[in-house]
Amino acid sequence: MNSNQKASTTTTDHSNQIDDQEALFTARNLSEESDKSTGEITASALGTGFEDNDIECATEEEENGRGKAMTKSSLRSLSDNKLTFVNCNYSKTADSTSTKTTTRKQQQQQQGTPAASIHPIMRASSIMSLPPELPPALTPYSAISKSPGYWTWYRPLGLLFATLMAVIFLTFITILSPIVLVFIIIQKVRAISRKPHTDPRDVKVAIIGAGWTGMQVMLRLREYGVQVQGYEKWNDCGGCWHPNGSYHGMQLHAPMFVNSFDNHKYEEHDKEKINGKLNGAEFHKYMRDVMEKEDLRRLYKFNADVMSLHYNSETKKATIDVSDENDVISTDGPFDLVLYTGFTTRPKVPNFPGQENFEGTILHAQQLDEETFYDILDTKKKVAVLGGNKSAADMVLLFQRKGYEGFNWIYRNAYLLAKMEVVVGPKSATRAFLGMLHLLVILVSGLSMRFARFLMWCIGSAWTFDSSGSMKPEKFNFGCLCPIQRKDLEKVDRSRMFKADIDTLEPKGIKLTNGKLLEADVLLLGTGSTSGMGDLSLIKDGKDYTLEGSKKILNYMFLRDFPALALSYLTFFDFGPMRGIYVADLAMYHLCVQKKDLTEKQINSISRWQFGSSQDPTLTMIEDPLTPLAALCLVNVGLVLTGLVDFVSFLNHAVSVLCLGKQIPVNFHVLSNLKKVKPGDQR
Repeated sequence: MNSNQKASTTTTDHSNQIDDQEALFTARNLSEESDKSTGEITASALGTGFEDNDIECATEEEENGRGKAMTKSSLRSLSDNKLTFVNCNYSKTADSTSTKTTTRKQQQQQQGTPAASIHPIMRASSIMSLPPELPPALTPYSAISKSPGYWTWYRPLGLLFATLMAVIFLTFITILSPIVLVFIIIQKVRAISRKPHTDPRDVKVAIIGAGWTGMQVMLRLREYGVQVQGYEKWNDCGGCWHPNGSYHGMQLHAPMFVNSFDNHKYEEHDKEKINGKLNGAEFHKYMRDVMEKEDLRRLYKFNADVMSLHYNSETKKATIDVSDENDVISTDGPFDLVLYTGFTTRPKVPNFPGQENFEGTILHAQQLDEETFYDILDTKKKVAVLGGNKSAADMVLLFQRKGYEGFNWIYRNAYLLAKMEVVVGPKSATRAFLGMLHLLVILVSGLSMRFARFLMWCIGSAWTFDSSGSMKPEKFNFGCLCPIQRKDLEKVDRSRMFKADIDTLEPKGIKLTNGKLLEADVLLLGTGSTSGMGDLSLIKDGKDYTLEGSKKILNYMFLRDFPALALSYLTFFDFGPMRGIYVADLAMYHLCVQKKDLTEKQINSISRWQFGSSQDPTLTMIEDPLTPLAALCLVNVGLVLTGLVDFVSFLNHAVSVLCLGKQIPVNFHVLSNLKKVKPGDQR
């Protein structure tokens, strides 16, 4: 049996468990239709961490004594897969990063406890009544299309000001239109003149990760005939939507027209569905359906954890060491490129002062599965939720909607969140008007995030659960809430909300910097996640290679001195799976079109026009000081200025998403001379 067949067989062994879990959601949703309940919870893109830049990562020595955050964790898994952590010191400045990978079995041995066996079908007695904290499989557009409280006395003034700014901007563009037109023509001619030096069918690429980015990258590369091989450490596709990577009640934070795969639109002709939101289980099912329809499963090795990457600077090829479910390590390759697509792989778990004395349990959001949630309720544990981001708000909503009174909410700053129904929606005259204003917001964010936030307030698309005091404008990581979610968060008792830092952990609770002492049996962390790239050992020409903040990035995701590795988490290209289109097309440009053996002068010239991506390969875009909104603006401006992306195509893409309620891929006209192949024509 070859490795692909073996991976497929392993995945099949676990498919019944995943199907059972999704069947549970389906049964509850059928009950929901008769109940007409509107309870729901959003998903966080777990990378939107709580004060990510204020968390100092621990050294390896500190991690060995990490305390009860690990020893008391109840890790869930459908198999003996790996869930790893970044252990961090709870402080105000970022320093060094050290990561460590352990298998679940090793973690249990360290704990001295037997392996936890959590069956995917839990609390079967509640199957016939949907718990109020759970979202339905699909929240239709009609349930979230209205924006209550939108029209206030100052809203017309705000819209008038934003419209005036848009008119000024359009006037400026009109004046410059002759220059812009000449620029477009020149870039078009240059793009057409760029001939590929390598046939994509001769290129071999490894894709690490089977989340929505990894899957979309594979779909796109196959169109060019690239030889692709995927690796996923868990037993199925999904990424943060896989049961191992999601939390109880997880849900998409944007409509399905934004989160659909290219050429696989979810219920495209049903306005209620394509503009509605799915819960985590339903979206995972959609991802599995796409994988089956496109026959991607045979191209992936599941339960395959990539341990190390070896680069040979003479051959310019890379090989990878892969550990399977039996901890047997094999070497695959050589590859022309290894694409790392992980974005929210490793939970961040801070080290708190006094943590060793805390008698309770510390859990990250990713560990809050259904069993753990109901155990907290059944045993009436006192809970403290830490974080001001969306994942923290999600956990608070779980307890609030359940009517549970034993929780408190601690946060340093309340994140700025977007009103989903104001930002995106189906095509209409109102949508076209608001969409043009939001396009202005994105463009302005590249110059001033503070002014962009003010424009969001003028338009009426900004919201926060705590408007008291100052709010840092950079704390906007594309988190979106629908009207139902905002309404339920506004019901949270203010006496349970504490805008403060954690001073120390006491045996029976948490001491805050404002002097208050909160009782707590469980501390739930909405502290975000990181890429997990630190788990991958890098070897260049037989010597260890270390990712450092000083490493220079080429074309947004390639290391200059390790060109066989691409890190897709460095740049916020686009929303949803469509991000994978950018990643794949940049890979094609890097491998097949861009001049080989660039000089240092040429590299520096290219880098000068590279805006919007993290220049620190150890940080994801969410962790980088540059905000995701500004990054989205600057990276697309940079792609246009360097001639990689057609300006008209970029404008069409932006207008389609914001004004017309549809998602279309951006055209990399620099690849216009690359021919796409028919299925089966790959070498």
